[in-house]
Amino acid sequence: MQVLAVKAVQITLYGFAFFIGINTVGIDLSGLAILTGAIGVGLGFGLQKVISNLVSDVIILLDKSIKPEDLISLGETFGWIKILGALCVRGNAGR
Repeated sequence: MQVLAVKAVQITLYGFAFFIGINTVGIDLSGLAILTGAIGVGLGFGLQKVISNLVSDVIILLDKSIKPEDLISLGETFGWIKILGALCVRGNAGR
């Protein structure tokens, strides 16, 4: 979680520095607002499932309800969790 928080702060600071630099150079950012809004909507719809999975992974990491070496079963399929990390759940599945 610490690495995730550091990356989020780092991306935010780089974004602010970029926009302050563009504004300082004298490029008008109002024309970019419509374009970036349209791109943001498109990316929002396109990445909806990816972001949903990322949020779910972070919740699982914080919840600590499952741990490595736990047995998980769904119907007749079962497996053991070997590694649990953000976007990384590796297991050994069997029947």
